[in-house]
Amino acid sequence: MKKRLLSLLLAAGCLGATALAVVLGGSASDPLISLNYLNGTYLTSVLHTAQEKIDQVGDEVYRGALDYLETAAASGGAAGSTASGTKGYLYADGFLEMRLKKGDIISGMTGMGVILWAGKLSVSFSGGALIDVTAGKTVPSGAELALQQRYLTGENAKPSFVVQSDTAVVSVDGYYTLKKSTQTDYNQLAAALQQMGLFKGKDLSIGSGYALEDKANRIEGLIMFLRMLGQEEAAISCKTTHPFTDVPAWCNGYVAYAYEKGYTTGVSKTAFGTYQEIGAKEYVTFLLRALGYRDADGEFRWDTSLEKAKAMGVITEGERKMLAEQPFYRAQMAYLSYYGLLAQRKAGDTLLAYLGAKGALYAAQVERIMSAVTSNRIL
Repeated sequence: MKKRLLSLLLAAGCLGATALAVVLGGSASDPLISLNYLNGTYLTSVLHTAQEKIDQVGDEVYRGALDYLETAAASGGAAGSTASGTKGYLYADGFLEMRLKKGDIISGMTGMGVILWAGKLSVSFSGGALIDVTAGKTVPSGAELALQQRYLTGENAKPSFVVQSDTAVVSVDGYYTLKKSTQTDYNQLAAALQQMGLFKGKDLSIGSGYALEDKANRIEGLIMFLRMLGQEEAAISCKTTHPFTDVPAWCNGYVAYAYEKGYTTGVSKTAFGTYQEIGAKEYVTFLLRALGYRDADGEFRWDTSLEKAKAMGVITEGERKMLAEQPFYRAQMAYLSYYGLLAQRKAGDTLLAYLGAKGALYAAQVERIMSAVTSNRIL
């Protein structure tokens, strides 16, 4: 990839003769060196320096275009000739990251920048242009934005960016407005679980580390299950063994503990399936087990776990339909975990009451956290 970027950079003339000589190790008047010398000594530094140039040029192009648009808009020039002012707009000085949900709409004006980090985001506008600065091209109205690309709102354009996925992570720069939808707010539920200590996310620098846009996997499902039982600490300190050969050292305790307790038998005699995707039926199976129901005793089957959960009042008909028809992401895992706390266990109390009695959760803290949740449940 870096070699391709270097070729493009050189072809575009972004490195002059002097800069090229510096990169390759020669002089401005005699930049030629042997192939062995290039491959053996300078290739790594060439690519590194070229990448720095690419990043620098990209930043300069973006900031230069943005400065022009903002200056023109402020002075009433061509770029801002149809601007209606900034009243009613919010302003982000530098890219401001936010977590959004399906149906949320970001609108902007000339000079606004947008980066989509996760999820799906479409754009619509009736005039002007939206520029993909990273790719160096304009974007048509109705298109979906590409991930990790910088977009800049051109002159006379007032685009609307609509979140098409259940959740998304977006950064904006400049003047913008945000209209929130009434769709289920998976972000809010994940944040509530995080405050309770039940959802810790991934080691990511974007979106609070929630990774709600990722498909859920087996080890994530198992860890959430153990947290829902109030048994994570016991699992972390577990020193027993398991027969699986595909389990990384960091999660050995979780898998060994679950295997010893009979919570999981893996996908085969020697494989746990650590990073295999987990579906809604599999995760609801974990949830029903946390509520005290035993598929090992014939109380339900994993392949009909959604119907069992619906019959027991653990999930609603709307949730059953959604889980049966849509892909299962970490967003849905957080959703089920949050509302699973309110579900009635086989013993008669709720899972939340059970965890409170065990000292795994503090009732007053959980009540305060849940009282701030405004998201709609899928009925």
